[in-house]
Amino acid sequence: MNNIHEAELVGNETAKRRRMPWWGWVLGALGVLIGVPICIVTAAVLYIGVVSPDTSIYPGKAVPQRFISEMKDLGALSEDEEVLYFYSDAFIDIRDGFYFVSDRRVVIYSEMMEGDPLVIYEFDEIDDVLLDRDESFFNDSIVTVFAHNGESIEFPVSSEYNRDEDFFEAISLRLQPSESSDEEIDDWQLDDDV
Repeated sequence: MNNIHEAELVGNETAKRRRMPWWGWVLGALGVLIGVPICIVTAAVLYIGVVSPDTSIYPGKAVPQRFISEMKDLGALSEDEEVLYFYSDAFIDIRDGFYFVSDRRVVIYSEMMEGDPLVIYEFDEIDDVLLDRDESFFNDSIVTVFAHNGESIEFPVSSEYNRDEDFFEAISLRLQPSESSDEEIDDWQLDDDV
């Protein structure tokens, strides 16, 4: 009998030792309440960091293949075309807005534009290009393309690493002087002679 009684006492002491104190439960609950949201936020930030475009302009060879495929699917890039510079101001999906200059043309794609979100200007359709540079980290520079037909369109490009200037130069160096710009130069020379 003594052995049974001793076993009951040992069992009660073991049960008392295994029972967590009230403050242990409180700390455990707080750990779960704080830890789970932190894990969710961390996972969301990692996901956004992996799938979203960079905040700077990509040089042509550095454009991720998934963006190249997306541009081809949208009809913005042809198979034999080479991207020189690419920028997207989208947060996650580049379909919200991307802009690139290739070896043949300037392409603007923005879901925020009225009508067709895809605008393409071959270099021989462009009269001039203007860069409104903003060196701030928070604001993008603005490129304005002036077409022969009188249209103009603006789009943002990041000024990080001064690649906005590279983007601009990639366009301006490929422009062909139009007849109207030749006439303006002739008029200017005539006015200068007077």
